[in-house]
Amino acid sequence: RAVAIAEPMNYQGVLEPSYDALAQIYSRTKQYRAAVEAQDKYRELNKRLSGLQEIHRINYLGHRYELERVDKNVAQQKLLLSEQAHRLAQKRSQLYMLSLIVLSAIGIIIVLSRNLRHKKSLLIQQKLHAVREQQVGRIEAYMKGAEAERVRIAQELHDSVVSELVAMKLQMQYLATQFPVLSAIETYEDMIKRQGDIAQRLRQTAHSLLPVELEKLGLIGAIKSFLHSVKHQQVQFVFHHFGNIPGSFSGGEDRLILMIIMELVQNILKHSGATQAIIQLQHYDFMLSLTVEDNGRGMGDSKLEGMGGSNLRNSVKVLNGSLDIRSSSSTGTTILIELPLESGNGL
Repeated sequence: RAVAIAEPMNYQGVLEPSYDALAQIYSRTKQYRAAVEAQDKYRELNKRLSGLQEIHRINYLGHRYELERVDKNVAQQKLLLSEQAHRLAQKRSQLYMLSLIVLSAIGIIIVLSRNLRHKKSLLIQQKLHAVREQQVGRIEAYMKGAEAERVRIAQELHDSVVSELVAMKLQMQYLATQFPVLSAIETYEDMIKRQGDIAQRLRQTAHSLLPVELEKLGLIGAIKSFLHSVKHQQVQFVFHHFGNIPGSFSGGEDRLILMIIMELVQNILKHSGATQAIIQLQHYDFMLSLTVEDNGRGMGDSKLEGMGGSNLRNSVKVLNGSLDIRSSSSTGTTILIELPLESGNGL
């Protein structure tokens, strides 16, 4: 405590010797009245002092009680504060442990979620790779069969049909030497000329059906080489290409694209009656777009099925593409093919 309480003084012990001496002096000098008065004053003063001492003692005990009560309250407050601090420390420790557990759980969940996403991504990639392998297998099988059929038809045209037409032309020319009158017939000369034209056109067709050196020339170069080989007197072909078109594709789709263009060109030469055709190949975003337009007489749905339309749809289907054909007798035929690309350099 900062304040100390003085204990009560004993006044009686201090005053008693003085009054006894004074009473004895008055008694010795035979001043009895004064001695009695001194004795009375002594008793009265002693009484008063005793009361003051008692009051002081009571006040002392009261103050001491209050101080002890305050000390007790302070001790209780200290104990309460200590207990509260202990409970707070326990709560902090529990909160820390709980936070640590929650953070650990969140970390575990994040790791598990990341692993799960990685596994899902890996599974999706594996599935896409498997689908890709299947698609490549279908494309290769389709191209092998189509190229084999083209080679067979080209050889048959060149070795059989064209040879027979040439032999027929020679026989007719020989007949003119045996019968000179035939040379004067205009229809006869026209037939010989038409035989030569038909043989030349069939020879060009057979040549166009043979595989182009795609690996050596690349897709754009192979298309240009093919169009150069099918130069026609009546049909003028114009080729445009836009965008970053790769020379080759990882799955061999470029061969199938070239075959589609060859099929469309053959249809134009044989059936369209056009004088001009425009071929456009465009690469944008993740899409390869092929547009073929001619100014011919148009083709109906029934003709499309009989003019390579079925092969065309099958080829586009193998490449997971879309096919749109618009044809009329007044505007000709427009064919739009869109092929999705998985990346910038492959289908």
